[in-house]
Amino acid sequence: MVSDTPHEPETPGDHPHDNDDDAPDAFAPEVTPGGSQIIRHEPGAGSDAHEGGGETTFLSDEEMDAFQQYIEERFGPIANVWHELVSDQLHIDLLPVEPDGDDRPFFFLCTMGMSALPMTVPEDYDASPYAELCVALPPDWKRTSEDFEREGDDAYWPFGWLKHLARIPAAYDTFLGPGHTIPNEDPPVPFTERTPFVGVLVLPAAALLEELPPATVGEKTVELLTIVPLRAEEMDFKLEHGTEALLERFDELGLTPWAMCDPERPSACPQE
Repeated sequence: MVSDTPHEPETPGDHPHDNDDDAPDAFAPEVTPGGSQIIRHEPGAGSDAHEGGGETTFLSDEEMDAFQQYIEERFGPIANVWHELVSDQLHIDLLPVEPDGDDRPFFFLCTMGMSALPMTVPEDYDASPYAELCVALPPDWKRTSEDFEREGDDAYWPFGWLKHLARIPAAYDTFLGPGHTIPNEDPPVPFTERTPFVGVLVLPAAALLEELPPATVGEKTVELLTIVPLRAEEMDFKLEHGTEALLERFDELGLTPWAMCDPERPSACPQE
């Protein structure tokens, strides 16, 4: 893991996530009642750097320039690139875009570096194996170094989790795609004592902008994916009934994508 911040979450050696895709058996040893396939990862052949050795892979300067231009054209000016100081297998920077009134009333955060390596995808995967991850946060989200020092992981978890998730495909020879859920440990526990979320759901970033084509980065096509944090009962519901059923529950709440990260938001699956 990176060491540029004391708040970076640890990656467990046996890392589960699930998806709703019809993947080959090698990717799907377990199936939930809702038809989601559970994938349990041991570090793969590409994970030497994850264990402390190997070289770090970077995007080229040209690729970084192209991806930053893509983000700025669609989400607004990047205030400053949050450079990673020490990296392992992948060098993952973060691109923050400040809110802009009614046109973009959320704080946008995106990885830059996950797409330096292709994900290990099933043969029938119908999207690019290159991806980056993003999240939309409430406009008043705490995001300065002083905030992190004062609030700890209560403020930092979206930043740390984007980096944590961006490393999973390379570290475990796997992939992340729409419909996947990734728990915080197994069994899942809350990110922090004051945060009710125990994992995340991966969705297309079109959930943030209706018209969002993939990025062209050099010779690569890079898919942009977003994450939605889940409470324990929401993750259980998704595993039982599937992604579409959970998204219908979210629609009933009528919350904006950035409000989904508010720890005080209502549950889509309230317990009786």
